[in-house]
Amino acid sequence: MAIIVDAQVNYLVLENAELNETHILEDNQNVRVVTEDGKRYNGRMLIIDEKTIKIKGDLIPLEHIWKIKKHSRLVSVLFGIVIVYVSLVTIGAGILIATYGGEVALGTGVGLIGGFGMYGGINGVNLSKAYKSDRGWTFSVGTAAAVPVLGG
Repeated sequence: MAIIVDAQVNYLVLENAELNETHILEDNQNVRVVTEDGKRYNGRMLIIDEKTIKIKGDLIPLEHIWKIKKHSRLVSVLFGIVIVYVSLVTIGAGILIATYGGEVALGTGVGLIGGFGMYGGINGVNLSKAYKSDRGWTFSVGTAAAVPVLGG
């Protein structure tokens, strides 16, 4: 017995004709978006209509998107914690080298490297692939209707 569920499932279609690639981002998925004017948006993407998405109350027309990428909060937080920890150890090593090793320049350099790592860990790291409009990616909305659900 098959049951037909009459529901609209929206998704964002990312296409690159040059590379012959297509990717899909589901409605209500966490994303990071940068628009052509440089504004950044992070959060759950809601598809409003064929030309507009919404992130945290902000409406974003698809033609204004410069870059979009998936944003897994769990991976970002865990990776950030590891980076902050390693950065603290690096800063500590730099202080020890500068204080007890007699190499002030080396210790300062190691400490600065740790400081830059700390900045990256606090701001969050996203290792997902970015889809950029200036590299041939186009963004459109797709809809799947009447999804069959098999049951017994």
